Amino acid sequence: MESLFSIGLFGHIIGITCIAGGSVGGWILETQVWKHVHTSPEKVVVFGPLMPKYPIIIQVGTLLTLISGLIMLGATHWVMAHQWWFIIKMMLVVTSVLNGLLVAKPNTPKLQDLITRIVDG
Repeated sequence: MESLFSIGLFGHIIGITCIAGGSVGGWILETQVWKHVHTSPEKVVVFGPLMPKYPIIIQVGTLLTLISGLIMLGATHWVMAHQWWFIIKMMLVVTSVLNGLLVAKPNTPKLQDLITRIVDG
């Protein structure tokens, strides 16, 4: 069971790293897009194809974190599932996933369309 917990922990760390890296990378890319949208639109056109890639990294990281968390819970016989910090953490994870599905995903095509219209004139 100890090796199963270690495997789950390793996957959990990788998943969290993907979530954080995708979030920070997407934020930096979006900052650069808005910085260059009026001054040098040719740079924004280059950034455009990269914008849909960051949510995929975040979604893969979230899925890996969820699966590895279940592996760790199984290795510990679900002992942590009844602790208050774990319940709060699960509420935050569910809120984060719902935010991504209900807010970020529908707004991404609108943002790309807006940037295309701004660059085109």
